[in-house]
Amino acid sequence: MATKSKDPKPSAEVGVIPLPDSKSAGTWWLVFGACVLMTMWTRLHKVSQPAWVCWDETHFGKMASWYINRTFFFDVHPPLGKMLIAGMGYTTGYNGTHPFEKPGDPYDDHSYMGMRVGCTLLGCAIVPFSFLTVWQFTHSLTASCLAAAFLIFDIGVIVLNRYILLDPILLFFISGSVFAMASFRSVK
Repeated sequence: MATKSKDPKPSAEVGVIPLPDSKSAGTWWLVFGACVLMTMWTRLHKVSQPAWVCWDETHFGKMASWYINRTFFFDVHPPLGKMLIAGMGYTTGYNGTHPFEKPGDPYDDHSYMGMRVGCTLLGCAIVPFSFLTVWQFTHSLTASCLAAAFLIFDIGVIVLNRYILLDPILLFFISGSVFAMASFRSVK
């Protein structure tokens, strides 16, 4: 009776970039690091611009202000994302006094960057999560790099990650959950 080998890693890469074995682990880390750096650059470059309220920042910035000022309000959406935004603002010096009345209102002297950068950093984690998830499923550095590149250069994802929105927070938790599932699946 023949037995199958239970080698978790394939013997050869199906693609252009080699597997991170003992000889090419540096290549794997170089590609992963390049993906992370490119993600940080595409998301954080000029994140302070524009210096006025954009799009749905009116809603989530206002709700963060209400949390910081301990003002009761009711909203149909779950509170975790808005509480995270309020926590980001509070820990970076935002005092909850900007009115967030309508898009186009300037921030003036209000400290809004903590909330923007916090959401952007959570959005930046989506790319490494996708890289590592594809790696867990395929052990292909080429496929992992391609998956990361799709997200790095997706204009819609870049725009959503740069503002005070719930979207980057939601995408962070979804991609983190999928990565955790992929990691759990690969444990033998």
